[in-house]
Parts: sequence; C-alpha cells; structure tokens
Amino acid sequence: METGRNEVPTGRPYGFASHLRRYGATLAEHKNYGRNEFLTTLAECQQNLGIEGRADSMEKQFDEDGTEIEENDTRVEWQKLACPKCDAKAEHTRALLNHLVESHGKEQDKNWYAEFRTVGKEIKKMMESAIEVQSSSSYVKKKFENSNDLLVCPADSPLTPFLLMRHLQVYLDEVPLTVAEGISLKMQSKMADTSYTVIFTFQKIERIRRRISKIQEKKALERRLRELESQCDRAWIAQNDVAFKKTRTPEETRVLTKALGLPVTCSYEEIAKKVKEMKSKHDELNNVYSNSIKADGQLMTAEEKKLISSLTSNFMVPSEGKRRTTYKPPAELVKKKKKETST
Repeated sequence: METGRNEVPTGRPYGFASHLRRYGATLAEHKNYGRNEFLTTLAECQQNLGIEGRADSMEKQFDEDGTEIEENDTRVEWQKLACPKCDAKAEHTRALLNHLVESHGKEQDKNWYAEFRTVGKEIKKMMESAIEVQSSSSYVKKKFENSNDLLVCPADSPLTPFLLMRHLQVYLDEVPLTVAEGISLKMQSKMADTSYTVIFTFQKIERIRRRISKIQEKKALERRLRELESQCDRAWIAQNDVAFKKTRTPEETRVLTKALGLPVTCSYEEIAKKVKEMKSKHDELNNVYSNSIKADGQLMTAEEKKLISSLTSNFMVPSEGKRRTTYKPPAELVKKKKKETST
C-alpha cells in the first residue's frame, strides 16, 4: 500500500525516495550505505550479480517528436504485479488491492475496505505474496561506464540500494586514470568459460559532497547578509564639494583659500578664477589619458599609451605635477657633459 504524505506545500526543496519525500533535501544521506557496508554486503551477496552482454553500438531510440531518447545509466525493470489466485495483472499496489477485495475478498473485507480502508489477514497475506514475487522477478540494471554491457542484480538483493545510488560508478576490466582507487571483484560467466573484473568506485561522492557543502556555506552567507541588510536602514551623508558651493561659511572659506594657496583677504572672484583654472587643468589631464590620437593626427601605439602616465600629449616634455621621468631634454645633457669635462 502507498504511504501517505503531507500535501501542504512548504516552499522548501524536497527529495524523492520511492513514495517517500524528505523536505529540505539537497543530497541523499546514505548513512547505512557507506564504503564499509558495501564491502560487507558485496562479500555476502556477490553471487547475486550478473553481466548482460549487449552490442557495442546500440540502436538509437526516438520519441514522437523525433528527439533521441538518452539511455539511463541505471534502471529498474519491474515486473507487473500478479494476483496469486487468478494471475490477473495490476499496474500498482492499489489496483491489486482493489482486485483482491472485489474478486477474492469476503463480504466482511468489502465492508471494512469501503468504510475504514482496511483489509483482513488473508488479503494482507496475498498482497505480501504478490509483492514478494514481483521483487524476486524484477532486476536492477546498471550500465558500465566504459562498456555497453549491463551489471544485473535482483531487485530484492541487499546490493540493490548500493546500485541505485546515483554516483556509484562501475567499470569493466579497467578504470580511467582519473579514478584514484576502486573495489575490484572477479566474476565468472555461467554461460561461457570467461571471467570478468568489475570495479566499483565511490570517488565521485566525496567530491560532490564538498561542492555541495561549499554552495550551502555560500548561500548561508548570502542569506545572512540579506537579513542584516533588511534590518538596517540605508543612509548616507551628503558631502558637497566646498569648491563649488555658492554660499560658504567663514570656516569653509578659510580652509579653501589655504588649500588653493591664496591669501586670506582674497575676493570671491579670485577664488572662482582659481577653481576654474583647476577644473580646466583636470579636464586637460583626463583628455590626455582618454585620448588615443596624437596632436599630429596619428593613432597612438600600445607602447605610447603606456607612457601617458609619465609624458605629456606630445610625448617629449614631462608636464608639471605628473610623475617624474628619467627623460631629459638633449640641451640639459650637453650642459652636464660640459660641466664634467671642465671639472
């Protein structure tokens, strides 16, 4: 029978496991299906495994729209449920239960099922028998990473939960260089006198766990920042430039004249003239850095653009106030040589 679940949406991600859901899931936690448990189970149930050979190149399958259907690495081939009494087929457990109650149940079973959705012991035993037959005749098939052959295991085997793990990889006879370690198993073919080496690897699981933990830490930090931002009011302090103010306090005027190198008794017109000169000089410097055309109309080379921070727009004489350069005019070099020879 199906397990009931809460239908109220919670807004959180959830994971599926058969008919069960685990809310808040990002990765299934296989606490009882680790490496050590796999080794123990493999040693006890290795006789349940088999290999199904297939052609090297399988025929491609397409859907109604003509799109190619990709093959799953792991699939479960379930046999249909069958009634133990009349061998009638059923798609799922609820359909089989309805068939058993209606066709093979007593009048009391029908009344109980109609009113309380419960059944008697006989119906329960028939249900368990049908499910057991289905599990024993169904198989889990996992494709090898380096071959088209399949690793086959009965659905009721203790190895089935391991093979259904999404990131358990199986290789046939050899492994790629990227795999650091693996679990090797020698298998003998029943039909032919040949042996195979099946290699299981859990290497990818730890890498994905580390990646998911980093993503979770990043999301937690972003969520914490959003919470703090929501609790704080956005505020700023207006910082108007004193040089461009129309009305200044006496203290602002005194500081501005000192910064501009003007006397304290200067007039408003002198301050405006000095500010205008500074603004024009600032614009000129910006044009020098942003302009890629020289005064003669030629485009600058990459080397010339790198020297803009040290040279002027004509690339000859260092401008005042810029970074010092080792370049000196030829006339100064001649004077220096004359002084050295005279001494």
